[in-house]
Amino acid sequence: MKQLSSEQVNFIAKKIESGEIQSKELHDDLLDHFCCVIEDRMNKGEQFDEAFEKACLQICPDGLGEIQNELLTSKSIRFMKKSTIVLGIIAISTSCAGAWFKMCHWPAANILIFIAILSIVFGFLPLYFMYMYKQDITRHSSPKAKNIFGYISISLIAIACTCKVFHIPGTMIVFLAGFLLLNFGYLPYVFFKKYRKIQEA
Repeated sequence: MKQLSSEQVNFIAKKIESGEIQSKELHDDLLDHFCCVIEDRMNKGEQFDEAFEKACLQICPDGLGEIQNELLTSKSIRFMKKSTIVLGIIAISTSCAGAWFKMCHWPAANILIFIAILSIVFGFLPLYFMYMYKQDITRHSSPKAKNIFGYISISLIAIACTCKVFHIPGTMIVFLAGFLLLNFGYLPYVFFKKYRKIQEA
């Protein structure tokens, strides 16, 4: 199986930089996606130059700037990003307040904790993982599955922690399910992607 040399990876990175991509995350995703497509084509017998040209037509037929405009400046993406930040602040603030009320045995502690878990599970997390999926330019099944595993696993762990506070039975089963999904569904993909970027650097 052919792999790109460091010189070829640097060449691709410079081409992406010449497209005035401002987002570091988008730049890294583009580089990773270009490398995967080009390596796949080279393994089918194409030379690097030919594979690179075809990858450009496949990934960004209208230019790199069009990808950035579509993913980063569209109203829906900007609204989703702002909503994620707002809901994240609300969820964290409510969680801290609920925990403080619970430790001080003040009234309304359970209500605050319940509101916090609803904000996290049905507000912040869905928007966050949807935003991350929208940011991923590949749109392949693996990134989609990664985000689904991430949402379900973190939601289960958050629900389990809340159930533990309320002494609801079955907490450990929910926590174990979330822990297994997190460690064998979400994290392996994240660390493999980081490892691949290190290898290509």
